[in-house]
Amino acid sequence: MVLEKECRQKMEERYYPIEEKKEDGSLPYPTKSSESKKRFILKNKKEISELFEENNVFYTPDLKIIYKKNLLKEIRFIPCVSKKWGRGHERNRFKRLVREAMWKTIEELEKNDQLKFFTYNIAILPRTQRIKNKDYKMDNILSQIKIFLKKINKNNS
Repeated sequence: MVLEKECRQKMEERYYPIEEKKEDGSLPYPTKSSESKKRFILKNKKEISELFEENNVFYTPDLKIIYKKNLLKEIRFIPCVSKKWGRGHERNRFKRLVREAMWKTIEELEKNDQLKFFTYNIAILPRTQRIKNKDYKMDNILSQIKIFLKKINKNNS
């Protein structure tokens, strides 16, 4: 244990100049361990199966969004793609686009202090083949997610 700490300290000194560190010893830029984006991803199999049994579905031109109210104080999501939908790289691209779009919307909600109003579990599925195109942008998914959030907000009000 002590040896591990010494090795880690030597590696930090080698790769991160001491001047870059803050007074509390943390680095001035985020690292993968300090990022908290993963807390918004839904991982529990029981909650995912309950979500798919729910009848709350919202359709956008390219997405099918299934949602359910949760007891937590934050929004959680999962990008879902069937293995029948395209090849592996197309499915992975869709998941990356959805994750990035959701993280941007979550950042915007945090800035506006509205994140506490959206306490939902959300599953996002592709609806059309158009998303597979290389020229399909994340902004398209982002706008459709914003439409969905506005609709939920109106229903809660």
